Amino acid sequence: MSIKKKDNLYNLVKSLNKNEKKFLREFLKSQSQDKQYLLLFNKIDKQSKSREEDIKKLFDNKSKQLPVIKNYLIELMQKILVIFHRNSSSFNIIHNNFLKIQICLEKELYDIAEFLINKTIKICQQEKLLYELLQSYQFQKKLLFNTLSPASEILKKEINKITEEQNQLLEQIYNLNIYQSLQASFYDHFHQSTGINSTLYTDLHRNPLLIKDSEAKTLEAQLIQAKLNINLAIIKDKNLDKANQFAQKGIRLIEITPHGIQNYIQEYLSFLEEQAQIHKLNNNYSEQAQTLSQIRNTLSNPKLDIQKPYLLQYIMHSLIEELQLYKTIKETNKAENLIRIIQSIDPILNSPSLKQWKAVLGYEIAKFYFEANSLNKSHQQIKEILKSDYIERETGYKLSILLLLCQIAIQQKNNLLLNQTLKKLKLFFKENQKPGHLENHLINFLENYPTLSNNPQKNSKILEKLEIIKASANRKTSQYLVEFLLWLNSYIQNQYALK
Repeated sequence: MSIKKKDNLYNLVKSLNKNEKKFLREFLKSQSQDKQYLLLFNKIDKQSKSREEDIKKLFDNKSKQLPVIKNYLIELMQKILVIFHRNSSSFNIIHNNFLKIQICLEKELYDIAEFLINKTIKICQQEKLLYELLQSYQFQKKLLFNTLSPASEILKKEINKITEEQNQLLEQIYNLNIYQSLQASFYDHFHQSTGINSTLYTDLHRNPLLIKDSEAKTLEAQLIQAKLNINLAIIKDKNLDKANQFAQKGIRLIEITPHGIQNYIQEYLSFLEEQAQIHKLNNNYSEQAQTLSQIRNTLSNPKLDIQKPYLLQYIMHSLIEELQLYKTIKETNKAENLIRIIQSIDPILNSPSLKQWKAVLGYEIAKFYFEANSLNKSHQQIKEILKSDYIERETGYKLSILLLLCQIAIQQKNNLLLNQTLKKLKLFFKENQKPGHLENHLINFLENYPTLSNNPQKNSKILEKLEIIKASANRKTSQYLVEFLLWLNSYIQNQYALK
């Protein structure tokens, strides 16, 4: 999704975590210059949606300068974030050291430069960061050329030694590039809707790069090897146990690497997610729950900045899967406990990039409460979901939520709620799709349902009308509508049986 230029500052402010905001505010307060940047930052931070008109009112006397002020604040915030995060990861420490080394070399502070280069090389070797290690060796060469005589035998010997190290690194990088190319070819085919190419899978199955562990020269290459073998085991071999072994191998490779989880957290969560899906396909629900719980528990790892959007998306997806699992296996207590956990971490999940996931998770919670017959809680949850502008854009979820509201109203015999929801449903059909035979008849049926349901003599007529509506469904009918009709038919029959 492309980001509109006018939203860049809003999105940047909303992406900040609590500690980043505190550091940024303190930095802006310390500036002796005009406080307009802090004022603008605080105004945007308080907004729940991007409202340009409110910002213009705030800077009424400087409205023409506002684009310049906003662009400068974006630039300033990025600089402040660089300072804040300069030591937050090995990658950031290394690249911060590169800048220090370059400055020291230019100023001929060779002792400091040598210390920083050696320190950086050690970190790169420990963390297995190939490209950064290659650059560190390049700085080492530059230092030698600046400090030793061109005719020196020591210079020649040391340069040859470093060059040999660099060549070995380049071989590893080349090996990694081959695996990345193989992975790209597989995913390119996989995402094309042209059916399964048996030749491609057969070739991959026989490829030594995937068969022999020794072919993968780096951890990243080994992880790609494991990932591709998972897909082959599922798609080609139809062997879920084999797929699980490769998933476990990927997880183990990261866990035994020093700082592996911290440096390869995205890959680690991806393998865990794959393993959870394999357990789901195998109907191993207890193992699936354990793996999903492991993903969720990354929240408690103090070494991880779990507020990064891509990490939160993995966690949100696992929470949705875990809740759906407990609904499937009727573990009501575990589902309720999970909802309490979700509520406790809610402030962490307020990133704008998580609107979609939060809306979907909210719907699953509302659905759980409905199925558990906690109708008031379900209704309250839906009220919160409908505040999200994501729901206005995603027609599928909005339809499912409106239909769930109808279900609540019908079960509660709340005619007011039903009428209010039907008005929204009519408007939804009008705005998002041309109402067809099924939609019009369903609305008409639901509008008359409260009156008909109170008349026992009309029981058979109600079911007849409902059967006619169901018969008008076709392949283009929304799955949410089909599920609602099935529920409605079952509910009415149960009510008549009770009567």
